[in-house]
Amino acid sequence: MSAALWDSVGWRGALLAPLLMVAACGGQDKGDASEDVQEVKITILAHECDPMVLTIKSGKTRFLINNQSNRAVEWEILKGVRIIDERENIPPGFTQKLTTTLDPDTYEMACGLLSNPRGKLIVEAAPGGEQTRKPTPVELVGAVAEYKVYVSTQVGALLQGAKALADAINANDVKAAQALYAPTLAHYDTVAPVVKQFSTLDMAIAADESLFANKAEDPKFSGLHKLEKGLFSDQSTVGLAPVAAQLVTNVEALQQEVAALSVPADQMIQYAAALLREAEHKLTGQKSRYAKTDVAGIQANVAGSYRIYRLVAPMLAKAHPELAQAFKTAYEDTLTLLQPYAAPAPLSAADQAMLKQQLTEQEARLAQLPEALGLN
Repeated sequence: MSAALWDSVGWRGALLAPLLMVAACGGQDKGDASEDVQEVKITILAHECDPMVLTIKSGKTRFLINNQSNRAVEWEILKGVRIIDERENIPPGFTQKLTTTLDPDTYEMACGLLSNPRGKLIVEAAPGGEQTRKPTPVELVGAVAEYKVYVSTQVGALLQGAKALADAINANDVKAAQALYAPTLAHYDTVAPVVKQFSTLDMAIAADESLFANKAEDPKFSGLHKLEKGLFSDQSTVGLAPVAAQLVTNVEALQQEVAALSVPADQMIQYAAALLREAEHKLTGQKSRYAKTDVAGIQANVAGSYRIYRLVAPMLAKAHPELAQAFKTAYEDTLTLLQPYAAPAPLSAADQAMLKQQLTEQEARLAQLPEALGLN
């Protein structure tokens, strides 16, 4: 088992091992005996599986894995280096069940010790069977892990942008600071719903002046939008150096929080919808009222939402290919509509109306995603 997977799920298996030894002979997994599933018996011997080559039909399968070796082992279904599903901590002499849904393909079976030869698992298409599979826990863990890497990367880029802004402001280089503003804010916009989980830091980093009693003159107003007002409205760096320094400190604190962040798969999908709502809110033009960079922010919001979708797209495509294609087309249509607006410029009335419609429709489509992926 990989170190990453051990960090996320393996320790639970270790803690549960004594319970498994009590219940293993009749151990239950997430499958239900009343379901229409095929059952397949696998025996793990000291140096191999029996059988070493196995052919089954696609769809839901319950593997009955009997350990006839002299040590606790695990049995895995692999595709290349990726673990498709697994059953861990099978004690000697006991049987464990693994219920999973497999698509037509050729897989490998890891049979006990890492030094043992791998078996071959051939999955043939079931006649007339539609692939309406749910993602395996391992697939979901992989998607969530990739998203955490994405969030960490964006926050890291936000920190680098904040430091560059501070350097330009300290050098009294208004033009350089103005050029850095939009791309720095964009890194925030790609992961805004995640940052909002840390509300105090979020307010300090990216709250706009409309949220404060005295607006831009409020002493609590700070962060990127405070810098925006100075750089684009006042055309000056006067008084901005301490604001920029505090921004760097706050983003560094955010980076520490994100490092310990845990995001369930269903919440990750909620973030995708929240990002589209963020984009729709920017259509008012009030988020970057001085720099007029709202279109860049919308692009970042949509890109962040699309990134989340792409992480679950392979799972959705196997179960609902038409819905998967609808998502892909809608995201690409929106990004294509925004592409001509690379430089700060207001949306045309026609494009703004079209964009609002696209965002609303895609947000409604995202509401179907948890059920389509079997997360409800």
